[in-house]
Amino acid sequence: MHRIYGRARRWFDEERTFYASTAWRAVRETFLHAHPLCCRCEPDGRLTQARVVDHVTPIKDGGARFEWSNLQALCVSCHNAKTGRESAQRLRKPSA
Repeated sequence: MHRIYGRARRWFDEERTFYASTAWRAVRETFLHAHPLCCRCEPDGRLTQARVVDHVTPIKDGGARFEWSNLQALCVSCHNAKTGRESAQRLRKPSA
């Protein structure tokens, strides 16, 4: 159910075209090749294949889109947990 909601929500996101772009796909592929393991699992001794290239500082919060210093390789589980925390923080922020 969450996956279906995520797909539907992404259809309307402005970033959708960015993540589907040839430039992002090339950066993602190159980054995962250079960083094949999840950077959150590895310190705990778990060798988990990274499948997601995540922006450390989200694009919505002003993070650089292609800057490698703003990217990290994560497994799906770690990425979902990080994204959930970020979404919860956004909901708690008072509107300006």
